[in-house]
Amino acid sequence: MLSDSIEKKINEIIEKQKELIKNIDELKNLIREENLSKCYNEDNKNLFGDFLSNEGKKETSIKAYYEGLERIKLYLKEYNLLDLDNEIYYIDDLNLLNTVLSAFNDSAEITYINLKHHHMYSAALNNYVRFLKILK
Repeated sequence: MLSDSIEKKINEIIEKQKELIKNIDELKNLIREENLSKCYNEDNKNLFGDFLSNEGKKETSIKAYYEGLERIKLYLKEYNLLDLDNEIYYIDDLNLLNTVLSAFNDSAEITYINLKHHHMYSAALNNYVRFLKILK
């Protein structure tokens, strides 16, 4: 049987380790948020709309593209392909957007849904890719 002082010391060490783990987890979250903030830009939604408008797209088409990108995000999550922290039209990083594009193109389920909806989703995503390439 351990003496009370040894058991107390062990419990203190355990508590310190728990606190360190908590601090490390908080630091990881901060780093993750900092990196994610570099991948997203909330101004891109409006810039994308302006881009589409300048391309001659009507307001209804622009709205459909926004909704299409939102649905793609949901489908990617639903089929356990990719879980994005933000909407696709906020993505500001070509590498992240290429990851989305690959997940989209590699999914038989999403390809079928896209076909059923007359390629609306691929049109929205391809236009966003084109927009971001021009922007960058």
